[in-house]
Amino acid sequence: MQNPLYKLWQQLPGRPSKGQTAITQFHDMMNDLLQEVKAKGPPSEEDSSIAAQLMRLQDPNTGQVLADKYLLPQISVLFWAGFDTTGNTMAWTLFCISQHPEVEKKIAAELDAHGLLATPTNPHPRAPDYADLTKLTYLSCVIKESMRMHTVVGFVTVRMSSRDLSLNDGKLIIPRNANIFLPVGLPHMSSAVYKDADQFLPERWLEPDAEYMPADPKGQHSFSEGTKGKVSRFMPFSDGRRQCVGMAFAKMNYTAILALLLGNFSFQLAERMGGAEDAMQGKASF
Repeated sequence: MQNPLYKLWQQLPGRPSKGQTAITQFHDMMNDLLQEVKAKGPPSEEDSSIAAQLMRLQDPNTGQVLADKYLLPQISVLFWAGFDTTGNTMAWTLFCISQHPEVEKKIAAELDAHGLLATPTNPHPRAPDYADLTKLTYLSCVIKESMRMHTVVGFVTVRMSSRDLSLNDGKLIIPRNANIFLPVGLPHMSSAVYKDADQFLPERWLEPDAEYMPADPKGQHSFSEGTKGKVSRFMPFSDGRRQCVGMAFAKMNYTAILALLLGNFSFQLAERMGGAEDAMQGKASF
């Protein structure tokens, strides 16, 4: 649960923390990016870029283009959630593949079956298209397993409890109106949730309903027709009605890019990274 003194602590005078300094720098960078886009003038009708779509947005009350204070949050979300998280997900996936040659061989076989692998007889494979993405079953399993073990966004946004909650047979009480952070990365590595949770096993995702587990009959849950009696145990995009709005785009993005990269290259951890353990602990030097 959130520390109730957090907001007050942010207002205390003194030297800003590294986090606060980084946030200020990020906001400045996003503002510079917005001004750069605006300096190009109104987008042409043929321009279908995301920037052009944002510049075309109008205030429904005035009919005028949106003010900077409304555009900045959109650009910031697209930059951070749409690029940074996807890039980190792909980096961790390539790291996992580099540590498991047998997994790389299976991915290569799948890509080869669809004409996406560079081989002596097919040195210039075609690029993956939209129709390929749903056919790359094993690659999707590898990505899921990487996201389970290395969840890029470890916490979802804050939620407020609407009533007093009693958990674990009354051993934990969450009071009404408490701010709650959900650490989605923790259950991903829990042995109570996944068998062999500390092992990289992409094949686990080939099992039916692998993303779910039976619901606790003592709990109160909201289920869709397709998931009655089950709750999600795989939540890299959060879950429910407020899950990541860019989930479908992100999946399409990282699957296509990884298929293209793995179809043309083999990846190994660079010696300067100091080995897998150092890389995972952030001890690598550049």
